[in-house]
Amino acid sequence: MNDRKLTYVLRNNDKAGTIIVNRYFTELQLNLIKKRILRTKHQKQIKYG
Repeated sequence: MNDRKLTYVLRNNDKAGTIIVNRYFTELQLNLIKKRILRTKHQKQIKYG
């Protein structure tokens, strides 16, 4: 079983956050993760699953 993952890069001014999620995540879950990234600006990289 091959788990391919998607990488989403968010840029807020000069802050960058990288999200790695499984392909079966829904857009709602991705939006929640993106909001969480934007809220935690001190963390540069957060990885899921």
